[in-house]
Amino acid sequence: DFVSRVPYLSMTATIQPITSTVVKIRVELYADFKWDSRTHGAVEPFWIWVEDSEMIFEKEYFVLQKDKRREAHYVEFDIPVPDPRPSFYIVRAVSDRWLGSE
Repeated sequence: DFVSRVPYLSMTATIQPITSTVVKIRVELYADFKWDSRTHGAVEPFWIWVEDSEMIFEKEYFVLQKDKRREAHYVEFDIPVPDPRPSFYIVRAVSDRWLGSE
């Protein structure tokens, strides 16, 4: 039962070219854990970032509120496209409080 309380966000990401040197990554986030008020309080903070195998392109601090945990949440990143172009981007969501929970 304790494992189901570890903060985790499920996500889907879409990528859209904006220009030849910039892409927009839109991330849809859903809380995928059992909220316990004694454990989590009223909010649960996360770091969301976009990376490839060599660098982190952009990051954002995201705070999930207990009363909105069943809703979809959206984060958007405008990412520069380096030369050479990366073959992939990785989007990660990691709890700010629960070290090693990813």
